[in-house]
Amino acid sequence: MRRHVLLAALAFSTAVHAFLAPEHLREETWLGALFVAGAIVEAILVVLLVTRTRRGVIGGAAVTLAGMVVAYLPFVLFHLPGFSMTPEPVERVALLTKIIELAGVTVGLTLLIRPTPLPRRLGSAAATILAAGLAAGIAAPPSLAGGMGAERSVDISGQFYSPDMLPVLVGDTVTWSNHDQMTQTATSDDFECGRLPPGAHFSFTFTKPGVYRYHCSIHRFMHGEVRVYAVALIGPLRSVPLGSTVTLSGLAPGDVESVTLERQLPDGTYLIVASVAPAADGSFSFPVAVSEPARFRVRAGDQSSDPVALRPEPNLTISVRRTGDRATVSAAAAPDQAGATIAVERYVRERYWWMPVRQAQLGASGRVSVTVPAKAHGIRFRAHLLRAKGGWGETKSKAATLP
Repeated sequence: MRRHVLLAALAFSTAVHAFLAPEHLREETWLGALFVAGAIVEAILVVLLVTRTRRGVIGGAAVTLAGMVVAYLPFVLFHLPGFSMTPEPVERVALLTKIIELAGVTVGLTLLIRPTPLPRRLGSAAATILAAGLAAGIAAPPSLAGGMGAERSVDISGQFYSPDMLPVLVGDTVTWSNHDQMTQTATSDDFECGRLPPGAHFSFTFTKPGVYRYHCSIHRFMHGEVRVYAVALIGPLRSVPLGSTVTLSGLAPGDVESVTLERQLPDGTYLIVASVAPAADGSFSFPVAVSEPARFRVRAGDQSSDPVALRPEPNLTISVRRTGDRATVSAAAAPDQAGATIAVERYVRERYWWMPVRQAQLGASGRVSVTVPAKAHGIRFRAHLLRAKGGWGETKSKAATLP
């Protein structure tokens, strides 16, 4: 039993470092070479442990596993000269691997201290190696660690990140390059580059979808984020003019030959509306005419993006009339936005600012009238539709001047 535990730990460590070799070599060449060399030694010991049960082989396995643990510690504890990514963030797969390696070291030492006959059962040994390899494949999938991602960059040319919002794909590597004259950082809960002096760079490979926000620990006002997708579709963040044409853009994995744009139907299913071949860097775009509220997604191979909503601006009109020292402001929205909230805003010339003066809800006909104080002449008003209904977007009316 103990022999199989040692064999499983050795095989798991070998497989994980083999799967992650491209990522190791891309991020830190020397560190990657160290782990690749260790994986080769471990693979040899796996073969020897199956075919031989001598104390020397067991001792070699224990020492090698211990060396893989000890060699990793300086890279997560200290900033090492010449290694821009140190100290490295401790990832789950690394923590799991080190725990298994330590378990193998413990079992190996017990076998050395209290030796017992270790029969050679090739069938059970092969099953152990296979199970360890499958577990390593789940913990560190080769598809994510195998260098299929693209290289993308963030420049620090001053006290800001450019771009400050970067969409990337799972498996992509982002490199921060400091072109400023001051030392900067890119600090996150998920990665830490340490201090980047002028001319230095830091790279990190993103293996899971999500939004990764970061900042400079020296200049706290510097903020950025990396948005990681399996397949990315990016649309306008705000409402868009009705009748306009917008561009939906995105990123697809490099091995995808075609990207399909799909529109969501009222019953929740999707209808294919267009297809395009992505560029060499995985980028693509679709022009879409805005005629009504709609939701789109893209499909690339067996992956699909999150839906993107297009929210057109309703037609919002306004009229004003004076009633003594008050103004009656009437607003109407088309299509009907009954129940939606509007704000009546007054222009303050001294501040170059539209000041909200009253909120109201559109009635059943999509219209509303409100009365506000207005003693002076020439006051400019507008209506601001804050929360539209039925997938329509925010919009503002043209200004109307009170006589």
